[in-house]
Amino acid sequence: MIKDVLAIVFAGAKTTTLTILEEQRTNAAIPFGGNYRIIDFSLSNLANSGVRRVGVITQYRPASLIEHINFGKPWDFIGRSREVRVLPPYTDAQNTSWYKGTADAIYRNIDFIESGKHDHVLFLSGDDIYKFNFNDLYEYHLSKNADVTIVGKFVNFENMSRFGIIEIDEHLKVKNFEEKPDKPKNNLIYQSIAIFKKKVLLDAMKNDAKVQASRHSFSGDILPTLIKEKNVYLYENKNPWYYIGTIKEYFETSMKMLNNFEINPENWGVRTNIDDRDKCYRKPAYIVDNAKINNSILAKGAEVDGEVYNSILFPGVKVKKGAKINDSIIMHDTIIDKNASIEKSVIDKDVVIGANTKVGFGDNIQNEKYPEFYNTGITIIGKKTKVPPDVIIGKNCLIYDHIGEHKFIENNIPSGTNLHS
Repeated sequence: MIKDVLAIVFAGAKTTTLTILEEQRTNAAIPFGGNYRIIDFSLSNLANSGVRRVGVITQYRPASLIEHINFGKPWDFIGRSREVRVLPPYTDAQNTSWYKGTADAIYRNIDFIESGKHDHVLFLSGDDIYKFNFNDLYEYHLSKNADVTIVGKFVNFENMSRFGIIEIDEHLKVKNFEEKPDKPKNNLIYQSIAIFKKKVLLDAMKNDAKVQASRHSFSGDILPTLIKEKNVYLYENKNPWYYIGTIKEYFETSMKMLNNFEINPENWGVRTNIDDRDKCYRKPAYIVDNAKINNSILAKGAEVDGEVYNSILFPGVKVKKGAKINDSIIMHDTIIDKNASIEKSVIDKDVVIGANTKVGFGDNIQNEKYPEFYNTGITIIGKKTKVPPDVIIGKNCLIYDHIGEHKFIENNIPSGTNLHS
């Protein structure tokens, strides 16, 4: 039964493509959809499938993620046969460094994997938005008598070279795998979900640990070797699945929650930690009589005395009189002061936007630091920044975390520029 499968969730390492949203947190801990964090989708899929034991491998800035997961109560991972365990890097006589790669992370936690009576181990990423029944994968894996079954999807994404590309035969057996090739041979991508026979996995990890020249990467070293030596099959995922790799993808995926409920966490059974920022104690959203709201999500504790269109407001956001928000994501306890205007922006937690300030206005000039992927007009303001009144901030701007009003020497932040603390 699937409940006897051990799951390992990879919570993400340091990247640059989500810019300042990951300055203080790992990708999996980024808030999403007004009430959730990205990892809630993976943990909920596991819980809803009946998986009972979960390990979460962390490395980059895990504090907020550890606090969010806690003991796993929101996902029912508490009990004699249930647990979720956070597995950060550690040092001992043999290991004095951070994880060298995904395979090294697995190997360094081999005691956890060897424990228990499970015969199979499930790997998955914690930084995607999707709905998935792992029972279907497990039954398919057993039916093929596979040593490894990997999940793939036919997609039509920009920059396919970001993904592992799978080649299969007519029986769905994997015959080749390339990790992030410059010229992908097809559009069948690996979705960072795989299930193994436990012994096959352990042997592969131990063998890889002995190879000094290995990069200790699961998809770069382990998987290609297993494809040559073992029975590795493809399970095609036909369910909704959204990759959050760039600011554009985070923004567009978030906005899908406003468009015909393409992403519906409530119907998908997504759970979250309602003690996070005391969400469970917040009052219902409050809308002043003359406020205007259209096609938006307002979480508990939000207060609106202005206009909100096509936007997502997290708990505690305050939109003062005369303020206008359009096509934007505003995170926890941020204040938008009187007559301020926000266009196509992502504003992190505990930010203050001064009166009459305009954010996201100007020409669509690519960002000076990240021109290759930060060029779609989205402006981001980091945690606990205080923007003074009467400032104009352009498009594709990065305003970093914890910036005080005194840093805004000029009242105009041109499109494509950045402001550091």
